[in-house]
Amino acid sequence: MITINKTFASGSHLKQLLVLTAIVVVAVMSGCRKKEVITKYDNPNWQFTDTLSYTYISATAVIALPDNLQPYIDEHDQMAVFVGDVCRGVANLEDGLFNFSIPTANAEEESQAYFRYWSNRTGYMYQSAEPVVVKSDARIGTTAQPKQITLTVL
Repeated sequence: MITINKTFASGSHLKQLLVLTAIVVVAVMSGCRKKEVITKYDNPNWQFTDTLSYTYISATAVIALPDNLQPYIDEHDQMAVFVGDVCRGVANLEDGLFNFSIPTANAEEESQAYFRYWSNRTGYMYQSAEPVVVKSDARIGTTAQPKQITLTVL
């Protein structure tokens, strides 16, 4: 049987014990959260090599990084555009923008494309959250009004 001293159980001592218990519970619970692990990648050295299958220049794109990544811009950053797993174009940073010419297999092709970005400073790899449609004569952003894409960490 547990006996509690009446003077301890009454008044401010009980309140202090409850507050201390609550603090300990919160501290233990917050330490149980999973921490997000972000993979760091080496320079991907993306290349577009299948020039025989994709002979039409169907789209151009001028892409700007989102504001939250602007402080990390580095001249060695890379961005590539992918249709499925096929790299359709690579751009390096020029004057704060990535400029693409995106080829297609024929003039009628309309494909969903995603941009991937590799940050040299952080080693993080990102992918555009939404696809863009690549089709004949498409212009995705301009130098005067670049397309600012939303990126998510891979």
